Amino acid sequence: MSRYDDPRWTTARFESKCHKMAKCPKCGKEIDYLRDFSPVWQEFKAFIGKNGSLDFETAGNECPMDSRDDEYVCPECQEVLFIDYQQAENFLKGVNYADTMERIKG
Repeated sequence: MSRYDDPRWTTARFESKCHKMAKCPKCGKEIDYLRDFSPVWQEFKAFIGKNGSLDFETAGNECPMDSRDDEYVCPECQEVLFIDYQQAENFLKGVNYADTMERIKG
C-alpha cells in the first residue's frame, strides 16, 4: 500500500495567496496549492468481525504527528516537491522561486 492510500496520512490543502500561480517544476502545470501528506496517529477499535477475522472500526481520535515527515505533493502529477514546510510555503508565495526551482530540478 502506498502512503497516499494509507489512512494514517491525511491531505491538507495549502493554498497560495499570491497573484501569480506557482508552476510545478516536474510537470510544468500551474498550481495554486500543494497536497500535504502528513502522518497522524489514528485510533481504531479492533474486534472479531462477522466473517471471523480481525476487523477495524475508526474510533474517531486523530493526533497529528511531527510535521518533519510531511510530503508536499503537486496536485497534478503527484510528484513530491518538498518535505519542508517553509520551502513549500515559499514556493507557493513565489519567494526564492529561482533558487527553489534549481534545487528541485538538480
